[in-house]
Amino acid sequence: MSSVPPEGAIGAKLLVSGRRVVRVAIEPRKMLRLGAILVGRPAGEALGTLPHLFSLCGTAQLQAGLEAVERACGISVAPAQRGARRVLLLAETVLEHAQRLLIDWPPLVGLDPNLAEAKALRQALTGLRGLMGPEAPWAQPGGVPLAIDHDALEARLSEALAILRRAVYGPQWEEGGDFGQWVNSQATLPARLLYVMAERGWSDLGKSEVAPMGEFAADELARRLEEDADGAYARAPDWQGQVYETGPIARLAVHPVIMGLRAKIGNGAALRLVARMIELTRRMRDLIAMAPGLEHDTPAPARLGSGSGLAMVEAARGRLAHRVELADGVVTRWQILAPTEWNFHPQGAFAKGVLGLEAGPDLETRARLIGTAIDPCVALEVTIEAADA
Repeated sequence: MSSVPPEGAIGAKLLVSGRRVVRVAIEPRKMLRLGAILVGRPAGEALGTLPHLFSLCGTAQLQAGLEAVERACGISVAPAQRGARRVLLLAETVLEHAQRLLIDWPPLVGLDPNLAEAKALRQALTGLRGLMGPEAPWAQPGGVPLAIDHDALEARLSEALAILRRAVYGPQWEEGGDFGQWVNSQATLPARLLYVMAERGWSDLGKSEVAPMGEFAADELARRLEEDADGAYARAPDWQGQVYETGPIARLAVHPVIMGLRAKIGNGAALRLVARMIELTRRMRDLIAMAPGLEHDTPAPARLGSGSGLAMVEAARGRLAHRVELADGVVTRWQILAPTEWNFHPQGAFAKGVLGLEAGPDLETRARLIGTAIDPCVALEVTIEAADA
């Protein structure tokens, strides 16, 4: 297998000595250069291009870029516009979590993915944007005209909830219920996945001392990115000298179920899967609660201006930041700090979680399971070599 990862992938070389992984070498992604593609374009054109650069989390990427441009231009966004954007982001988060649970994780433990239900859920949720108004995608600073089709929106959300209850939750799932009973029921694919992981002793795979990410001061992050002339900080970020893990496990760090399981099994693969399940439940509940309150609205007037803007969005896989600089409405700089660069930092959750793993024929599978648990949206190229080779 080539040690050079494809565009957008992370390369992880595991060096083994004495039957243990003694060192992990991370090859950074090349996709960090994508911001350069947007330089020299009018802000609106750059925003229209942005979703096409990302196959996953496209809504989160667009919203982060859109908010950064709006802040650079001094555009205030109406509450109704913000509410509609929030609904679309919630829908994307639900879909991303469910797809990872139904498609990506199961084959790593020998289970068949549930492609049919994942496809049905995608069909139910991806059409929500078209129900907000006549113009799409949302690549216009200030927003687009809103004309909510509430009946169609309710129908799609009802369909999505039915799919989740059937394929993901099962009859015994409750956010604060008997977790062990739900796993032992094996009523759904995620429950069977956790059951198999427990049987193999893989529940704690990838546990480490890397702390969950907390809140950041936006002005300090903006300063760090502004000074990042060569992209070194965006490739290997830190906060006050410490590397953090971002994603559902960080957002739910003080949830009672997560805290209880962490005390028993550590912050390994099983805990990250459970965090994704809990967040999926919460985001779907939020989505259903918010949708009826969406209102018709007109966008704020776009204004050309010069300035810089930073926006942070909690995407399905973690905290995403975009920073832009504009001159007369034209992009002069566009920086992206993605969750992957935190989680696959050389001192981050993946590297620390893989370090010390016992070697064996399934080492690559276990490493992939850890990578998928930490950041399921990234392509991971794993190579294994002797440390003294």
